[in-house]
Amino acid sequence: MDLLENPARAKEWKATIGAVASMTPLVKQLPWLHGVARCIPKTLLRRFSPDLARIQSLQASMAWEASKAIKTHEDLLDGVKHTSEVQKPAQGPTVFSHLLLSKLPIEEKGHKRLSEEAFSIIAAGGETVARTLTIATYHLLANSTVLEKLRVEIRSSFPTVGDTLRSEDVEKMPWLVCYKSRSPARTVDVSN
Repeated sequence: MDLLENPARAKEWKATIGAVASMTPLVKQLPWLHGVARCIPKTLLRRFSPDLARIQSLQASMAWEASKAIKTHEDLLDGVKHTSEVQKPAQGPTVFSHLLLSKLPIEEKGHKRLSEEAFSIIAAGGETVARTLTIATYHLLANSTVLEKLRVEIRSSFPTVGDTLRSEDVEKMPWLVCYKSRSPARTVDVSN
């Protein structure tokens, strides 16, 4: 998505994730709202409900990505007919490629399912992780003793910039593991 290289796109992405978070409670109560929103012209929807317009745009983007993944998968399967080898997608694994290559029944690999799965992963991961990290960062900055001990531990475990960070190494870091498991962010409801 090039969010680090494109500040305008990053700002829009942040607003989109915020829209998902703010609209989720409403849409849970009014599930028909998305159907109605799809019938409203985009320019009108953007004017009267920018958050809903952002969500519709994200869903359209996921639908486009799902279509592209299905087409790529079908092309790869056509190649199998000629070579008898299953080819992996050139871009690397994605949610789409994992679902399409899985043992799920064929009816579970349709366009609608793929786009809904991608949207769910983005919606669930974006705001929840951001809120958790924000709360944890606040509490670290508010407790300079813990922050300093955590810094020393991380720097001593990874003295060279660019060292590989493996989960086994992280699990051996008592301050990081303790803070992660006892973080005040874990006691706050970070989802809608």
